[in-house]
Amino acid sequence: MSLERKSLPERDPIDMVYFFRVNGSGEEVGEPIRIGLLPDGKADLSLIPSGLRETWEADGVMDRMGLVTKPEDGIAFLQALLDRSNPYERFRSTPEKR
Repeated sequence: MSLERKSLPERDPIDMVYFFRVNGSGEEVGEPIRIGLLPDGKADLSLIPSGLRETWEADGVMDRMGLVTKPEDGIAFLQALLDRSNPYERFRSTPEKR
């Protein structure tokens, strides 16, 4: 018996994600941090706080399919960040606060 992986609908490609820091009350604080792509296609984490950046570089983040993506995966990594957005770590494709 083999498991078939279902395809997810195609999405518009992204090249920029914004990370919003959240305080203990769930409010977005400070300016959003831009995560774009470098010329080599990797995600640019240079503006991300070092502890979080090191975790993402070492461990990556899970995408909607449960696969680990790392910054070197470029657009797939950015999409995984958008999918990961939650009340404590917010990611959006636009810099506007909500």
